[in-house]
Amino acid sequence: MPGVAFLVQQVALKSQIQWRWLFGPRLDVLFFLVPIFIGIGCFLCTTNPMVLSSVFLTAVITDSFESGPFHQGPTLFAYWDKQNREYFAGDKMRRGIFLFGPPMVMAISILLGIVRKELLILIWMLWAIQHFIQQNIGILLLYHNGKAGEAVVDRTIESRSQWAACLFFFGIFWQRVILQGHTDLLTQILICGALAAAIYYCTAYVIELHKNVQAGRYMNAPAILFWLFSIFGFVPFAFLGNTFFDAYMIPTTVHFFQYIGLNFFMTRNKYDAQRVQDLPWKQPLLLLAVTCTLLVSLNLGLAMLWKDTQIPSLLRDASRGAMLGLALCHFFLDAFLWRFRDPYLRASILPFLKTSR
Repeated sequence: MPGVAFLVQQVALKSQIQWRWLFGPRLDVLFFLVPIFIGIGCFLCTTNPMVLSSVFLTAVITDSFESGPFHQGPTLFAYWDKQNREYFAGDKMRRGIFLFGPPMVMAISILLGIVRKELLILIWMLWAIQHFIQQNIGILLLYHNGKAGEAVVDRTIESRSQWAACLFFFGIFWQRVILQGHTDLLTQILICGALAAAIYYCTAYVIELHKNVQAGRYMNAPAILFWLFSIFGFVPFAFLGNTFFDAYMIPTTVHFFQYIGLNFFMTRNKYDAQRVQDLPWKQPLLLLAVTCTLLVSLNLGLAMLWKDTQIPSLLRDASRGAMLGLALCHFFLDAFLWRFRDPYLRASILPFLKTSR
C-alpha cells in the first residue's frame, strides 16, 4: 500500500524535526528575531536628515536606542554578587583580570583616544567583530542538547563555519568602506580564502547534520535557524552603510538584545531566596535594570561631550576614548566571565540558562 508507506515516511520525517527552544518560543523570538527588525529600523532612521541634524537623536538611534550601553550593564552587575567578588579576589591572576584589568583598559583607551584615535577605533572594530561572533557561537552551544538525542555537529566545524562566513562578509566591508573600493592582492586573497573556508565548513556542517539525522537523531529547528542567522548575520557589513557605524548597526542591535535576554533570563532564574542574599539589593531584576540604566546615562553623557563642537578638542577626544573604553572593558571582561572551562563560572551561569531543559 504505497499511500500508507508514504504517510509513515512523512510522520517519521516530521518526528526528526523538533522545536526545542532555549528560553521558550516567546522569549526566543523577542530576543533573537525581533531585534533584527529593530536594527533595520535604526539603520533607516539614520538616513533621515532630521536625525542626522540632531546630536541627541544621532547619539541615541545610532546605538540602537541605547540598547548598546544598556547591554554593558550586566557585565557590571556581576560585581554586585558577593560570591563573584570573593572569587575575583581569590588569587593573583583573577585579581589582575577582574579588579585591575578594567581600569587599565579604560586608561589605555582614553590615552589612545587622545593621541591615536584611529588605532583605538581599529581595535574597537576588530574586537567587536570577534566579540559578536563568539557570542553567536556560545548561544548556539546553549541550544544544543546532544544527551537528549539532538543532531549536534562537531564543535570545531560549527564554530569555523560561523567564523569563515562572517570574515568573508567583513572582508567585503573592509574593501568597500575602509579601502573605499580599492583592491589589493592581500585583501583579495583574504576574501577568497574566507569564502572558500565558508563553503567548505558550511558544507561539512550540512553533511554531518544529515549523517546525524540518518543515525536516528532529531534536528532542533531553533538551533538550525540560529546557525543560519549566525552564518548570514554579517551580510549588512558587506552591503549597507558607508561607515562602520552604519554597517554594523543591524548585527550589533541583535547582539545587544541577545545579551540582554541571556542576562535577564539568568538573573531571573539564579537569584532565589538564598542566592539573593549575596546582592546588596533584594530585587535582582530591578538592580540589573538600574545598573544598565546607569551605563546608559554614562555613555550618553560621554557621547554628548564627544559630539559637542563647543568644547576643547582634547576633552572631546578623551570623551570618545572613555566611551569606547567602556565597550572594550565589556569585551575584555566577558571573555572571562563566560569562560565555561572555569568550574566556578560554569556553575554560576550555565545551570540558570538551561533551566527550561
